Amino acid sequence: MTHIEEFSEIPVRHNEEKINFEISQDMPWKVPAHMCDDPQEKTFILLQAHMSKYQMPTDYMTDLSSVL
Repeated sequence: MTHIEEFSEIPVRHNEEKINFEISQDMPWKVPAHMCDDPQEKTFILLQAHMSKYQMPTDYMTDLSSVL
């Protein structure tokens, strides 16, 4: 679902793949570390975090608003 073209524009900031991986490890469906710099995988993480009511950094909340 998150591999649509629109989600390829979600920003992945410098070194954010590390945070993406850390958040992913707390989610039901984990994302492999080597994929955490992909915008569509970040979208997948954002949606899981949103549905899990996970406390995310402010930048992620802004990105989540774009996704929703």
